[in-house]
Amino acid sequence: MTAAPFPTLSRREWAMVLAIAAAALTLRVMMAQGALWLDEAWSAMHAREARTPLGVFLGINHDNNHHLNSLWMQWVGIDAPTVLQRALAIATSTIAILIAAILGRRRDWPTALVAALLFALSPFFAHYGSEARGYAPMMLALLMVLLRVQIWLDGGPRPTSALALWGVFGLLSQLTMVMGLVAVTGWAFLTLARRGSLRAAAVETARTFAPAAIAGALVIGGILLAAKLNSGGMRFGSLEPYTLNHELKALFSITSYTVGVGQLAIWPAIVLLAVFALAIAQRGPRLDFYWLALIAFPLAVAVLHPANPGHARYYSLIAVAVALMIADVSGSLIRAGGWRRIAAMAGVALILAASLVEDVRLIRNQRGDPGQAIVALRRIAPQGAGVFVERDSAVPVLAAAGLVAHYPLAITRQECPAAPYLFIDRYNGEQLPDTQRRCGHDYVPIADRRAIGMTNFHWRLFRRR
Repeated sequence: MTAAPFPTLSRREWAMVLAIAAAALTLRVMMAQGALWLDEAWSAMHAREARTPLGVFLGINHDNNHHLNSLWMQWVGIDAPTVLQRALAIATSTIAILIAAILGRRRDWPTALVAALLFALSPFFAHYGSEARGYAPMMLALLMVLLRVQIWLDGGPRPTSALALWGVFGLLSQLTMVMGLVAVTGWAFLTLARRGSLRAAAVETARTFAPAAIAGALVIGGILLAAKLNSGGMRFGSLEPYTLNHELKALFSITSYTVGVGQLAIWPAIVLLAVFALAIAQRGPRLDFYWLALIAFPLAVAVLHPANPGHARYYSLIAVAVALMIADVSGSLIRAGGWRRIAAMAGVALILAASLVEDVRLIRNQRGDPGQAIVALRRIAPQGAGVFVERDSAVPVLAAAGLVAHYPLAITRQECPAAPYLFIDRYNGEQLPDTQRRCGHDYVPIADRRAIGMTNFHWRLFRRR
């Protein structure tokens, strides 16, 4: 291949993209103020118990262990301010905005601008860009892989080493990077096959992606081997059997949340199918990637029946593809001018407005901020308190909140003798009880929160009467 000119952002364009990234950084910092919620708290506790970086790789052996995130949380400490514990996600999510803009600029400036705005303000990216988990760094890695492959397909150098590096980075962030790598590999193969023979496309794709595939296999194999040798196999927080209803619920949830709709709804997915039809009509360079990410991936899940199909975060590949597809289609319509430009700009403006409304709701909610339980306890018992926690799952949540606030807590799982306080947590559609009687004593509620958005952790704090 001969090198193709690389469209770069002008100074004015860079200034606009950096301003968007700065606003997104502020948004994520505001969204990251509350105490760690369930999965974050477990990650922090696992990282603390692992003691050393080697222990993160060999000793945790849990699906909640997103290795790079665990290393970061271990380094800063479980008692660090929560914004600092979430800083890896905040930083990588902000950088991802710049990469999305550069990727969009491969087509034109309108595409780059829309891509930057979507990755900056979409509630899905803002939520996981302010949470101490591995999804934000994983999506940055996926965007880097997409960018390097796009440059290569446009006539640039073969990105063999870069794909291996970013593939490993993504897998150590979150293992769902596998789906992204498969989709990008398939996109490259189909693009090359359209230009020549199937055999030549297969050879060229293999030469380019083989080192990344080998490195990825070593990473996954090492994780599974460590789990087998140290724990008898991987441990899971929960294993929900596959049902089509669960998958559809997750798909509708992630498509809604990506475009700013803060509740489960079907109509955003229907609208996105119309956008997909426009993408097919425009036949842009990333169309094959959208086919694989938005159609083939969900169909593969429906055929293979993996566990936990109802967790929307496992479909992060779809959120990335949706945002890029909207940017591609909008950019083409804006270039076309006339009523198409007006319609595209109105549609993007509607998405951004809805996203901002939902972002404000998320900032106010702070994932149901369990730290408010500590605030209530400190107000009544400033010297410390004893709390009975109903479920094992919530112990790290309350413990981490107490450590960050430097508040002495005596947490017990023994119902008797009756502790002065009782902490109850619920998930999804479970209802929080209004009153409780434990070990012969009545308890009355003194504080509670319900999480909104992609987080399902609701709690209520009771005081012994």
